[in-house]
Amino acid sequence: MRIFVSYRRNDTRDLSGRLADRLRTHPRLGDVFFDVSSIEAGTSFIAEIRKAMTRDPVCLVMIGDAWRGPRPDGTSRLDEPQDVVRSEVYEALAGGLRVIPILANGAVMPRAETLPEPLRPLSALSAIALRHESFEQDMDRLVDAILRRRRDGFVGRLLADHPALAPVIYSLGGLIAALLALLTGAVLHGALLDRSLEDTFGGSGPVWMLIGAVVAMGTLLGFLRGRRPL
Repeated sequence: MRIFVSYRRNDTRDLSGRLADRLRTHPRLGDVFFDVSSIEAGTSFIAEIRKAMTRDPVCLVMIGDAWRGPRPDGTSRLDEPQDVVRSEVYEALAGGLRVIPILANGAVMPRAETLPEPLRPLSALSAIALRHESFEQDMDRLVDAILRRRRDGFVGRLLADHPALAPVIYSLGGLIAALLALLTGAVLHGALLDRSLEDTFGGSGPVWMLIGAVVAMGTLLGFLRGRRPL
């Protein structure tokens, strides 16, 4: 999964760099566009950012106390159409990217009326706090949000972090489900017909063939489910 990090350098440069480094260590979130390290020397800064915005499915908007770029006269850099941060956020919103606002070190979400018209949809999005003193815990919540996973699901988190294990885990789940189905069927068979499976199927051979077929089918279905993208 590709991630674009939008930030204002004189606002959240250090925290944004720390965030990008942390995301790159994750097996599914290693492809992170962070302008300082992602743009080669001699290339157009604006052109590279716009190109990245067309292929990154998730945009993290780092919002600190100085995110709007306030000026002494009461205006802000965010009000200027040529402002880079404004362009990044607008391109992400207009391009249909999934945008997650990140409130840095106690910053608050800007109200819609304080934003230029093209950026006002940002104020309606759910934000995640990221603080220096609880960085690792906050990053865990952010990663969960990016991957759209529940924090209380151990197996879900395990599969998200290690997708190669999915076929194994789902195959095991399919096998267990098949065994439970066989056990339930055997109990119901005995209760309803008052006779053994061997009597119904004409011996133990056909019964074991049935058991093998059901177990194999359950395991195969689990394996095929595990190979589907999570």
